[in-house]
Amino acid sequence: MAAALTPPSTPAQPDRPSTAEHSQAGRPLTAQDPQGPPPLPQWYLGVGGERRGPFDETALPAAGLAPDVLVWRSGMPQWVPARDVPELAALLRDTPPPLPPA
Repeated sequence: MAAALTPPSTPAQPDRPSTAEHSQAGRPLTAQDPQGPPPLPQWYLGVGGERRGPFDETALPAAGLAPDVLVWRSGMPQWVPARDVPELAALLRDTPPPLPPA
């Protein structure tokens, strides 16, 4: 019997600058003025009872993403098949179906 997949622990987020700190342009930073783009979600795959990852979204196809593969990322309550995750629909659009049994 394969061990149940458990979500990995979420790493601590780096501290956000306070409004007292200043940007490189010299103006105060605010919550509406972040220092850069938000980090990409980190995805994990469950393949054959084994947890793989983390991967950013662009690496998922090469990592073995398929409609029936279980996926998880921070904020999801449990592992779900990739086909049930709307954010991954575009990556699955060109995925061929599984090969028939030999």
